[in-house]
Amino acid sequence: MPWASSDSGQSLAYLFAKQLVAGVREDGTSNKVLWVMKGMGTLRVTAHPAAGAVPSIEIGGQMTNVN
Repeated sequence: MPWASSDSGQSLAYLFAKQLVAGVREDGTSNKVLWVMKGMGTLRVTAHPAAGAVPSIEIGGQMTNVN
């Protein structure tokens, strides 16, 4: 299962897709991510493409559909 770690190592993101896509796929599925944190606290994720600062999204929670 693909995954990514935060720079601090305090959180992980498990990706339930082989490739992330914009929008919904032809089969109706979307990008699903399970966020896991060490310890208690509020998770806030800000993300953007590696090539630039925009567009960006900000999400919170543990299980998220990100499109």
